[in-house]
Amino acid sequence: MFRGSKVVGNAGVDALCQSAHNLKSLHLADNRLISDHAFRAIGSSSISTLELTCCPNVTDVGLGFLANGSTSKTLRKLILQYCRGITDTGIQHLVNLRSLEHLELAGLSPDVTDIGGVAISTIQTLRELKLSNICKLSDRTVVALAENCRNLEVLVLHRLGLGVIEPVPGDGIHAFSRHKCLKYLALYHLDESDVEIVLGCPSLESLVLDKSLIGTFGLMHGNSAGRVVKFESFDKPLLHFIPTVW
Repeated sequence: MFRGSKVVGNAGVDALCQSAHNLKSLHLADNRLISDHAFRAIGSSSISTLELTCCPNVTDVGLGFLANGSTSKTLRKLILQYCRGITDTGIQHLVNLRSLEHLELAGLSPDVTDIGGVAISTIQTLRELKLSNICKLSDRTVVALAENCRNLEVLVLHRLGLGVIEPVPGDGIHAFSRHKCLKYLALYHLDESDVEIVLGCPSLESLVLDKSLIGTFGLMHGNSAGRVVKFESFDKPLLHFIPTVW
């Protein structure tokens, strides 16, 4: 991992991508020197994992380089956290990442909406998806994910516009009761009446809710449901306890 602006800038990333031909993973954090220029070089590499945290000068243009370069075939895991320059347009570029299996998006531009959310649902290769602190996503995104992401095994919805305080809307989460692959579902909040419907998902192994709900749900389920429903603390932007499936 390269952390901080004093560690590496665009020229350093460019040199790294050109010289380290076997580079498979790149993590950049807390860096104001990195911009879209660096993504031209990253997009021409063969990395399989890219993680960006608090890189404010990376924008939709940079994601376009990823989606249209050689990384469109090799990138399997992408994490974008608190990169405020990324909007719906950048998220739409991700549709061209043909090998993408693991995607985490947190705290992007406040203008990210269901346009980006629905675009994510068209990425057929996705197996693990975590969405956090994206305030304008709605039930429309959840329904699209349930209907289109047929290979999805892990889904985390944390502090979205649809469930910061109020429960996740029923129509969206109900759609996952018919999903054939989902194994792990984590929600910041869920209405009590919707739990049994969600538990109808035939492949579901774990339904994780915030531990503040223990008093609400703790006494309403039998032993079989109790093995599926779990309670954890949702006190971090993306949950630390979530399993990876690849």
